[in-house]
Amino acid sequence: IGGFGMASFFVFLAAASFVYTGFYGLSPTGFSLAFAVNAIGFFTASQFAATIGERVGMVRMVVLATTGFTFFAFALLAISLFGQPDFVTLVVMLVLANACLGLVIPTAMVMALDDHGDMAGLASSLGGTLQMMAGAVMIALASPFLDGTPRPMIAVIAICAGAALVLAWLIVRRFQPAAQAGAAE
Repeated sequence: IGGFGMASFFVFLAAASFVYTGFYGLSPTGFSLAFAVNAIGFFTASQFAATIGERVGMVRMVVLATTGFTFFAFALLAISLFGQPDFVTLVVMLVLANACLGLVIPTAMVMALDDHGDMAGLASSLGGTLQMMAGAVMIALASPFLDGTPRPMIAVIAICAGAALVLAWLIVRRFQPAAQAGAAE
């Protein structure tokens, strides 16, 4: 789940400067500010991940946030199929999608480490490495299609979101019995 979330962000990293400056005509400073807005969305949401996870449960939060990420990514893709989105629409939808990722990526890592307390450091480094590798592979797969316009970038982000959602639903089955057993105690 986190790997596809990270892959979508890596594709954004690879394409955003071309899309923002080349297609939308932003200056380097304008690009920096627009790019920072996405980071603010991600990091602000991630600050609330623990609190939300305690209230609704980590599994449920990951599924809901992955669903939100997928919703915003596919909504942006649908908009782009009727013409390239205007800049504000693109930024707002990406901020909302990335804010959802701020809830997903750290929490998915915590869930992955849950069964590996005795070797959490090793498991964390392996998980981080796998996320980075997923991002690198997705950039390599997507780069032939990235042409400096928003639509290919949006399409790859939506593909990553859809894959993350499928995995989230599959992972729920794995964690559901443990969550139900914990609630019964």
